[in-house]
Amino acid sequence: MSEISDWIQTNWFELGSLLVQCALLATLAGFGRKLLRILATSYGQNEELRRLSLPNVAAEQPTSKQVFAAPEFESAGHDSGGVAAPWLGLIAWLQTPMGSGRIRSRSRVIRWLQDPIGS
Repeated sequence: MSEISDWIQTNWFELGSLLVQCALLATLAGFGRKLLRILATSYGQNEELRRLSLPNVAAEQPTSKQVFAAPEFESAGHDSGGVAAPWLGLIAWLQTPMGSGRIRSRSRVIRWLQDPIGS
C-alpha cells in the first residue's frame, strides 16, 4: 500500500491532469451525444414534413447532375405573379450549379502579380 501512496505523492500533478482530461472527454462525449440526438430528431421531422407536403412526388434521391426546378407559387389574384416573382428568380439562381468546381482565381492573381505595373 505504501508503494501506491508513494507513487501518488510523487506523481500527483500528472494524476490530477489525467483525471481532468478524462472529465473533459466525458463531458464532450455527452454533448456530442445530445447534439447527434437533436440532429437525428430534426432530420426525422424534416423527412416527415417532406412526406406530408409532397404526397404525389416519388421519394427518389436527385443526382448531382440534375438541376432542381424552382417551385411554382400560385399568385393569389395577382396578374404577373405579384410578390413571388422576384423570389422565383432568386431561388432559380441559388439552385444553379456553380461551374466546374475548380478555383481559377488563383491563376488570375498569379498573372496579376507577374504583369508589370502600369500595363
